[in-house]
Amino acid sequence: MTRPIWIALVSLITIHGLRPAMTAADEVQAPPEELRLFEFHGYLRSGFGLNAKLGAQESFILPGSGVRGGVPTRFRLGNEPETYGEAILVANWLGAPSTDSVTFKTQILLSFFAFDHANQNSPKIVSVNEAFAEAGGLFRAAPQVKIWAGQRYYRRLTNDILDFHYLDMSGMGGGVLDIPLGGGLLSVSFLGGSTGQDLTVDGFATKSSIDVRLADLPVAGKLTLWLAGSYVRGGTLPDGTGEVPSIPGSAIGLWHTVEGLLGGFQRLTVQAGRGALTDFQAHYKPTAFRLPADVIPGDRLVRDSWRLRVTEMLQIQPSPGFSLMGSAIYQVTDFAPEGGEGIEHWYSIGARPIVHFNRYASFAAEAGVEVIESELAADGVLAKISGAAQVTAGGLFFSRPVLRAYVTLATWSDALRGAIGGPAHRHDTRGLGMGLQLESWW
Repeated sequence: MTRPIWIALVSLITIHGLRPAMTAADEVQAPPEELRLFEFHGYLRSGFGLNAKLGAQESFILPGSGVRGGVPTRFRLGNEPETYGEAILVANWLGAPSTDSVTFKTQILLSFFAFDHANQNSPKIVSVNEAFAEAGGLFRAAPQVKIWAGQRYYRRLTNDILDFHYLDMSGMGGGVLDIPLGGGLLSVSFLGGSTGQDLTVDGFATKSSIDVRLADLPVAGKLTLWLAGSYVRGGTLPDGTGEVPSIPGSAIGLWHTVEGLLGGFQRLTVQAGRGALTDFQAHYKPTAFRLPADVIPGDRLVRDSWRLRVTEMLQIQPSPGFSLMGSAIYQVTDFAPEGGEGIEHWYSIGARPIVHFNRYASFAAEAGVEVIESELAADGVLAKISGAAQVTAGGLFFSRPVLRAYVTLATWSDALRGAIGGPAHRHDTRGLGMGLQLESWW
């Protein structure tokens, strides 16, 4: 029954009312970007799905993917049953005279998360993720230089089909951006945070980091070099019964991007970090010299830990009718547990090809395989495949908004039984999800 209906729907969308396969010039365009007193940008995804038992849809996520002790990654298509959004408010302070090239802006980003399949009366989490000001054009010899202060997402590197921020030094602080140097652009920022945990006689413990990047070096594309240092300041507990360990951290990295490759880009990254920067993040967590036996890996910043992460991402659109994003990741971490070995390997590979029937109708597929080999947790494999009929505002890979009807299948190792898929799949090693979703940004 379903196959004839699907063929009929695709034929109807393709033949009636919609245009033939698009060219780049036909892409649905946003209004021209001009400096305005007020800007409103954002991101949103929302929908509803079911599992094979007609209960609420559950995400298929491999334990240990991305970072343990933080937000895990997942191949996203047909695997996001929650509602999540961001509202970005920007005020541009336009001064006189009009020929003055100096610019000031203030930006606030509010994010909200609704628990799976929540209605308007269900619990929600609302947070302030950005609140900063930035000034540019202050130096006539280098008008691209900017200074900033406040709280912001700090130039994150993101794998889109996994929603994985593989470098995320976001935090509170300030810095100087885009100083011309050696054919590239130098940016230096101080970033830090304190969560109100771990009170010491000197106040709450803090994590402070210096982030240095030399970006856009012309080396067969664009090369960025990254260096960061961090220090967590602990101290004596107020009751004098112990110490919050103070530990350092350091990290280095590089990423190389080739733009204009078959209508898209390719990016290779290599990162290495240790101690307080094992997670490649600026935010604070409790600390330890060695990971205690009763603590989940990743829940502490550990002085003797280290991590190596290599990523490869490719996004292409060689023709108006076909686009694709592919991803490959290798990560090895030593969590440095007390009295034992703590090495963990994470492998991830997958792709999302899209067939564009015309500028509005498309079909997306996504397949991904992830593997965990760990001395601290269960080894296992998760494989997932999804298909989605889509209506989009344009015929490019990143055209949004997109409305999807999807089906997702997943299977995983017996050793991971009960750890993937939630309550409906606690006794299973395979699962199914199906539903409808909106995704948009503007």
